[in-house]
Order: sequence, then structure tokens, then C-alpha cells
Amino acid sequence: MSLRFPSTFLFGVATSSYQIEGAEFEDGASPSIWSMFSRLEGTIHDRTNGLVACDHYHRFEEDVALMAEMGMKAYRFSLSWSRIWPDTSGVPNPDGVAFYRNLLKALRDADIQPVITLYHWDLPMYLHERGGWTNPDSATWFADYAENTIALFEDLCDDFITLNEPWVYMHKGYITGEHAPGTADLIAGGAVYVNTLRAHRAAMERLRDRFPQARLSVAVNLAHIIADTDSEADLAAAERQRAYMNDLFVLPWFQGRIPDVAYLLFPEQSSELDSLNGLEPIPHDMVCVNYYSRSIVKHRAGTFLDSEFATPREAVTAMNWEISPEGFKHILQWTYEVTGCPVWVTENGSAWHDVVEDGEVNDTSRCDYLTSHLDAMLDAVVEGTDVRAYFAWSLLDNYEWECGYGQRFGLIHVDFETQKRTIKQSGRLYSEFVRSQELLAVRV
Repeated sequence: MSLRFPSTFLFGVATSSYQIEGAEFEDGASPSIWSMFSRLEGTIHDRTNGLVACDHYHRFEEDVALMAEMGMKAYRFSLSWSRIWPDTSGVPNPDGVAFYRNLLKALRDADIQPVITLYHWDLPMYLHERGGWTNPDSATWFADYAENTIALFEDLCDDFITLNEPWVYMHKGYITGEHAPGTADLIAGGAVYVNTLRAHRAAMERLRDRFPQARLSVAVNLAHIIADTDSEADLAAAERQRAYMNDLFVLPWFQGRIPDVAYLLFPEQSSELDSLNGLEPIPHDMVCVNYYSRSIVKHRAGTFLDSEFATPREAVTAMNWEISPEGFKHILQWTYEVTGCPVWVTENGSAWHDVVEDGEVNDTSRCDYLTSHLDAMLDAVVEGTDVRAYFAWSLLDNYEWECGYGQRFGLIHVDFETQKRTIKQSGRLYSEFVRSQELLAVRV
């Protein structure tokens, strides 16, 4: 009997600190840019914030027990920079360190492999006040943070991701202003781009030297992008958007090449881009991919990149994101071809307006999404793409950034008034799938 997936394939779930932890200012934690941004008028759809969220800070043992009940083999989560390093003193906050060490020990006891993301968008306010990611010193700040933080947890974790979706915090945080810190300035976005390229490179160089046993990578969000029509204008517009979303960070770090679209958008940084163009690719142990949907693009003069997103052609999620498992397969294949690295899918999921009825959450749409994307990933593996891990987004319904609590991605439903957790139909389906893979491995 053959395995559907290789016996070493890693299946798990993922979350991030600001979205689930709560306890925003407890036990010595200091504010992050999301603490500030979420409290500004007009920034969050339902006017909420992460003060309580899923209360994971106080309920992590319950959440680890739920992961174990579901048969999860791995858990990807992020650290709150300002919970561990609440100021510029260089002295770690003992309560913050203890929280994460206790979480890691609970995962170890449950035989769940931890994967730590060092940065998932919640920059400390004390660094934002010094310019945040627009400050050239931010590359050094991040490298210092990465090195000093891994030193606190290296005995309990081997897998570390430096940055999560740098495209998102660059684009939404500094170009459109939809995310924290709420800046809408293309020149600022260019500075963030350059400083982020340097930050990951600097961190990886240090970490490779100090922690040779660690497996290291970065998580990039990628989308399958196609043209609305076969017209030259639409094809060119789609290629510009594709390069902007997919090439912007992948090519510099994995090929040592700055894409043309960076020079097009950020001419003020051209000399800095020249200094980064042609550098040796950064050695990564894997490439981490976050994938959700496909986008259709058409030409429109006078807009950003002279392009706009067309109406989806297939079914969409509650976020109006087009569902495309074929696009997922394409992205996995493209990523492997471009980087030559084993691929880890570190986020994949869908949002729906779930409700609890008679103690159950029958989220059939999420079940269909999950099944179709697992099948597409298997097709990619069978055809030769080296995919080695899959983390469903997300373990819990959580704080979905500018959407507040109005969009639910979880395999586990959270009643945000009572904090009651209910495993959804999709959670049970994924649990059964993971256990079936383990059973097949035993039979071979």
C-alpha cells in the first residue's frame, strides 16, 4: 500500500500572536503598532481590538489539548516582539519569556512540533516612534531581535521563520494604509521594501552562524494571477501585478535579483536597490508559502500599476477571495521551480460566516475548500514538487486585522463573549485526514 503523502510529511495548524493571545498589556507587555492602529477611529470594521482576542495567553493549555485531540503534528505560531522585549533596555520580560517557554513545553509534552514565526506584523510602538520599518536601522533592530530571541527558545524549538508576509505589511501598512501603522505613502513603502530585504538577509546571516542546528526560512504570501482577457493591455497589467505580488521578495532572497517592478515603483530607492541586486541568494532550509486565492487582473490607466482586479469567475469566500485549488497547485510548482527549495505551506484556509447550531458548526464550504486544496497539493507532489508541510489557517477563529472579529478562518469556533471553543466540521475532517495519513504510514 502506498502513502497519499510521504510518511515524513508534516501536517499542522497556524496562528499569530496579536490575533489570538489577548492579554495585550498584561505582565509587562508593551504596546505594538496594532495596539495603536486598532484603536483609531475608522480603521477596524467592527471597532474592535486585540485586548482579549481568543484569550490564548491564559488558555494556551486548553488550546494545546485541542490540537492534541485533533491529532495535529505541528503548530506554527508567532511571538509578540513587545511581550518579550517591552522596551529598549535589552532586558527580556521574564513573564513574556515564561509564557512562550510554557507553551513550547506543553507542545513538547503533547508531541506537537513547534514552528516559531519571529515577526507577524506587531512591531513594538517604541520602534514605530523611531520610524519603524522606514528607518534604515530597522534591519539591525530585526537582526538583533531575531538573534536574541532565538537564544531564549533554541532548546525547545528547531524551526524558525523570520518574517511573515512582508508584502502585506509593506503594501497595506505603508502604501495603502489599511493596516498598522496606517501610512499611505509610496515612498515610505519603498523604504520599507529595502529595509525588509536587508533585515531578513542580516538576520539569516547571524542565525546561520550562531544556531547551525536551526531550520530557517521566511513566509511569503503568493497569489495566482491571470489576465481578464487575452488583450496585450490586460496581459501586461496581469504580469505587473504578478511580479509585484510574487516576485518582489522571492527573487531577491532566493535568486539574488531585484525584479524590474521594484525599480518601476520605487525610483527613489534605485541606488539602494542597485546595492542589493546581484547579491548571493540566501540559503534557506525551506521556502514557506501562504496561499489563499486567485486574482483576475485587467488594464486600467491611471491606477496603481495601471491595473485593477476584475470580478472573480469562480465561487468566493466570505472575504470575496476567489477559490482556486488549481491556482494553489500552480503556485506550489512555480515556487519550487523558482527557489529550488523544499516547500512548506505555512498558511492556507478560508473565511466563512460560521454559526453554532445545536452545539455543531457545519461549515461545509470550508470542508470543500480544505479538501480541494489538499487534493491540489497532492497533485503537485505526485508531479514532482517537493512539498513537505501543510499548516491550515487557522486553528482558532481570531482577530482578522482590519476586519475585526467579523471574518472566521478557524477550524475551531470561538465564542468571543464566553471563549467557548467548538471544533467545527472542518476541524474534524482535517483531524480525520491527518490521522488517516498516519495510519497509512504504519501500514506501509
